[in-house]
Amino acid sequence: MLHGTTKFLLLSIGLTVGATQAQAITFSIVAQSGDAAPASDPFFSLVYDELYRPSINDAGETAFRATLEGSRGASVDNDEGIFNSQKALARQGDLAISGYEGGPAFFNTFRNDVALNNSGDVAFAATLDGNVTVDDDSGVFSSNGLVAREGAAVPGAVSGTYSRFGGAPRLNNAGEVRFAAGSNTVRPGFFNSAGAVLNEQDVAPGTGGAKFQSLGDRFDFNDSGDMAFGAL
Repeated sequence: MLHGTTKFLLLSIGLTVGATQAQAITFSIVAQSGDAAPASDPFFSLVYDELYRPSINDAGETAFRATLEGSRGASVDNDEGIFNSQKALARQGDLAISGYEGGPAFFNTFRNDVALNNSGDVAFAATLDGNVTVDDDSGVFSSNGLVAREGAAVPGAVSGTYSRFGGAPRLNNAGEVRFAAGSNTVRPGFFNSAGAVLNEQDVAPGTGGAKFQSLGDRFDFNDSGDMAFGAL
């Protein structure tokens, strides 16, 4: 039994499957409010405050968004981030983009959902601070860096820039990141680093020519690139 005040708790589950039924289920705590959080400087004493939806891969590794608190080292400018059980993967105030027009940009806030693949790589959406405007202050990122930024040109399109990112990006074991986005000239849909994968008004297969009217923001895709999503 857990004692004390536990506001938020992340658990991982181990399942041993026999020939006909589950033989054993084990639970282990990944993180809970009040636990020491990874910090880049040992002088800082930071603990987890709130923990959000985790992702888990086939190796049992987890990744999650969390907010932080502490008497030293936590402020409104650096009190949230993306974590695994060993370290901070991205933290508010960290450099997100260098050498961009007007200067560097820094992570500001993170969306709750973090995608995690079997290599331990993550993908997430974040807002930006620093040398940004309201037209380019958000983006999609992975462990390898920037995937797409609001205000940047849509690859493969004759013209058009990203105007918004919806939902949560997804990441497969091949390292491909896909995300839902809108553009000022390109029809909304699903994109990757090379451009559009599927857009609204594309013909829906098997419908005799009917077109997608709305794709929404929620989807998933596998290592072969096959997608699952709801649409009108």
